[in-house]
Amino acid sequence: MRGFFSFLVIVYAISGIMPAMMLSGADYQTKSTQAAQVFAENGGGFDENTQITVADHKTGQVQSMSFLDYLEGVISAEMPAGFEPAALQAQAICARSYALYKIQLQEKYGQVYDSHHGAQVCTDSDHCAGFMNIAERKELWGDSFELYRQKIAKAIADTDGLVAIYQEEPICAVFHSTYTDKTEDSINVWGREVDYLKSVSNPGQDQSPRDNTAVEVTQEEYKNRIRKEYNEADFTGENLVEDMKKSDAGTVLSVKTGGVDITGGKMREIFGLPSSSFDISMEKDKVVFEVKGYGHGVGLNQYGAQYLAKQGYNCEEIIKWYFTGVEIKKYTSD
Repeated sequence: MRGFFSFLVIVYAISGIMPAMMLSGADYQTKSTQAAQVFAENGGGFDENTQITVADHKTGQVQSMSFLDYLEGVISAEMPAGFEPAALQAQAICARSYALYKIQLQEKYGQVYDSHHGAQVCTDSDHCAGFMNIAERKELWGDSFELYRQKIAKAIADTDGLVAIYQEEPICAVFHSTYTDKTEDSINVWGREVDYLKSVSNPGQDQSPRDNTAVEVTQEEYKNRIRKEYNEADFTGENLVEDMKKSDAGTVLSVKTGGVDITGGKMREIFGLPSSSFDISMEKDKVVFEVKGYGHGVGLNQYGAQYLAKQGYNCEEIIKWYFTGVEIKKYTSD
């Protein structure tokens, strides 16, 4: 597993340039009244009593807050608040597990992230998890603010301290919005086998507004973007796209274009595609990417979790559906 830890550090490391400062101001006051009341009734718990330091990836500022407050900000940013309670609970377990996983990488395995400015996690969704402060939530949810905030607070309280574990360690509980009828195996996205990040069946994708997306560029723009990354690309041949290989889940493993083999992940980066599951077609002078899903396709699928929740699955069943062979255990604040 440690090899995968090191791999993730290489993939996701982002250099920071701003000095660490303590956050201040009303925008960063994230104390959850609703969740705190729930915990008070139950004598508190791991999330209320455990602190985590969080770096704002936009400013470099660092704040210490409870896991309770952190999880509320993460779930608000990462999953639609209108989702079923069991889906929100599964997201809470994922967010808690992933945060503890990142902390363990630093404290047990000695990894260092410049983008954290000394904090344990950051608010960059490409590196740790997104985070939405109260002002942002009020702006997004409007009149539904109190309703959604209470709903998320309850999902956190109902899963207090619950963590997905594999071989007695918190898992890399990655998640994404939407994909194909299968999630993807980690080896096809990040090049490393991880026992619990396997491809599994993935129902409910047609319920997502991000199920299918079309991205268009002119043929000239297509060639220029490829040439910018690959000087050796030669488009004098008859076909713009010569070959494409896909995984069983539909992820593009490689595309041969201009005589160059390019991974689906790199094509996603070059053209700003929602995912690495796509087909390419030509329409007159345009190149059209027909894209399935939104995100990397590995781990918990959020619209799949929503579908399973509607079918009566509880949060632990949802987690075990998407993370092969994991256990759910309760952390304490001791």
